Amino acid sequence: GRIACANVLSDLYAMGVTECDNVLMLLSVSQRMSDEGLGTWGWGLGKGAGLTNMGGVYGHGGGVWGHGGRPGACPTLTPAPPRPDSAVPGDVLVLTKPLGTHMAVTAHQWLDMPERWNKIKLVVTREEVELAYQEAVASMATLNRTGEG
Repeated sequence: GRIACANVLSDLYAMGVTECDNVLMLLSVSQRMSDEGLGTWGWGLGKGAGLTNMGGVYGHGGGVWGHGGRPGACPTLTPAPPRPDSAVPGDVLVLTKPLGTHMAVTAHQWLDMPERWNKIKLVVTREEVELAYQEAVASMATLNRTGEG
């Protein structure tokens, strides 16, 4: 839940939005997910509310739809939020989070796939993969608000 919420808010901050009053997320789950898995997933998702409060955003309600196509709608703002399309050569790029989280998560998944783990175990240890994974999760669950504006 914290990662999903941080992703939404961080995308807004990256676009130059400095204040967000309300977050409502609509998520989808596989129809094949077990009741136990769904309960665990829902519990973890609910923990995202703490992050919305940290970001000064009121998080509430929401919905979960089963797997499959559904119609969607998106509210629009007037005036529209700023677009990040005015960069020019020489501009300073501020990284508010480390790069490589996807690679760390993938390597962690490969720990349980011998055919894939064998491809990378010569250059990285299990301990290094576990540490990189924990750091990636912590990064993904953290707001990048310090880079706004």
